[in-house]
Order: sequence, then C-alpha cells, then structure tokens
Amino acid sequence: VGGAVFRIIQTPGHSVSHVSFVTPDNVCYAGDVFSSPDLLSKARILYTFCYAEDLKSKKKLARESCDCFITAHRGAFADGRELARENIRYLYERVELMLKYLDRPMSREEIYITNIIKCNPPFNRDPSEEEKAACIDYLKYETLLIRPKIMVCLGRVAAQRIIRPDFRITREHGLWTERKGYQLTAVLHPSALLRDPSRIPEAKQDFLAIRRMADELADRPAPV
Repeated sequence: VGGAVFRIIQTPGHSVSHVSFVTPDNVCYAGDVFSSPDLLSKARILYTFCYAEDLKSKKKLARESCDCFITAHRGAFADGRELARENIRYLYERVELMLKYLDRPMSREEIYITNIIKCNPPFNRDPSEEEKAACIDYLKYETLLIRPKIMVCLGRVAAQRIIRPDFRITREHGLWTERKGYQLTAVLHPSALLRDPSRIPEAKQDFLAIRRMADELADRPAPV
C-alpha cells in the first residue's frame, strides 16, 4: 500500500477467511481474533464460526513479537502475549466447562458450536427479534448441512428462539423436546455457571443426560 509492505496472517476462526496483518512499523491489527479484556468481562460467549480454528489463530498471534496489538472492538495493547492468554482463557472457560461434564468426553469433531445470531449485539445486550430473524436462515442452513441428532441451547436466549418463546431456563433446563426428528434440550449458560458455581451440579446432570441421549441415538440415522 503506497510502497509499504504489510504482512498478512491467515487467522480463520471468527470467520472462515479472517485475516490479521502486521504493519511496517510492527503493529499487529488482530481484528476479531482478540477482544479487549473489558469486552471479555461482559460477554457471554463471543461469536466464532469455528472454535477449534479460533483457538489455533489466537495461539498463532500470541507468537508474534509486535509492539502493539489492535483489536476490532475497542483497544490497542502493548502486551500481545497477555492479551492472548486472556482470550484463550475466556474460550477455555466456556467451552471446556461444557465438555468436562459429559460422562464420556466428546471430541470437538463430534460437537458443532454455533450461535443464533452471527454478530455480537452492542454492549452485550440480548439480540432483538429483528436481529434474530435476520440471522436465522444461516442457522437453518448450518442444520441442513450438519444434520445433528441433538441440538443443545445454551441459556435462555437460544432456548426461547429454538425451543419455545416462553421457555423458562431456570425451571425447564434439562427437559427434552423432539421436533422433526431432532432432539432439543437447553442447559444453563456457561457464563451463568461461572457467576454462580452453586448451580454446577444440576448442569452436570443435564450434560450427563445429553451424553446418554447421544449414546442412545448413535446407531440411528440423522434427521433428513
């Protein structure tokens, strides 16, 4: 650009073709690979297209020795390694919390994590009905491509869009509904469990039930 050479780094995860770049004066624009600590402290689960690829990209940028790292959402940071550690810890806390309560741990290849909307609403507010409607076709196409046997809603917002508009997550988590061959259930949101660890035992029972349902459906064909 104008004779200056920028180094492009492939960093898929947040999106399939996400890239970051390093400027000639050794500044890394991380884009959506990293989020600021302030955003991490408020967000439930940040949108990511593929969590496994996102984790690889975070670790890749952590190895960059740049003087400054700029994130897409509010922030420039001198210590890239500490920024990476905070982002990786955030990811592990939420994803690993789900995986650890399965009776027989499932691999990431067996679990597909997605969102009912494809961007983060400002200030971590709940998505509006208009935002849900604008993104729901993406979720429908994902479902058609993956053909999951079980769909687990993480928290109230997802459950009220996927299972039933008046779904009460605190009372109805762990209950099952069958629709068009798909087994649907909802669990307490990982962020809620991190805020209130006293609810972890009941969440563990929900995840054990998910593991049992997965075993029961193992030999059945996927819904068409």
